[in-house]
Amino acid sequence: MRLLKLFKVTALLLVLAGCSMVSGCDKTDTENVDATEVNAILVGKWHLMRKGEADMSSEENYVTFTEDGHLIYELVTDGEKTTLKRLYRIDDNWSWDKKKKTYTGTITDILSSDSPMSCTISGDKLTTVDSFAERVYKKI
Repeated sequence: MRLLKLFKVTALLLVLAGCSMVSGCDKTDTENVDATEVNAILVGKWHLMRKGEADMSSEENYVTFTEDGHLIYELVTDGEKTTLKRLYRIDDNWSWDKKKKTYTGTITDILSSDSPMSCTISGDKLTTVDSFAERVYKKI
């Protein structure tokens, strides 16, 4: 009886020790990422896909994110006219979810509200959510 109890305890300890050495046993599949990594993903041309805002689906009408340090400028181009729409600061709370292959974090629109907006980047789609609207962008 003692031998069986000793065997069970030993087996349990081995399982626990083995699980801590295997990355698949982690309780979380997310890791923190640097704001510069998020900047690199955001820089480029995007179509604004949200209904109710200006139609950004034509070739001459799109959004460009360009970076200056830790700031991202949202420039709207309509034909030959380019306008600064928003100025964002990338916050330092971004993470990468390995299972969902998704970045999540916040950006702050420092020209208008100066309040953080929730963001998700998944593949070629960026979704931003603030108290006013949800915007979905698709990278082109």
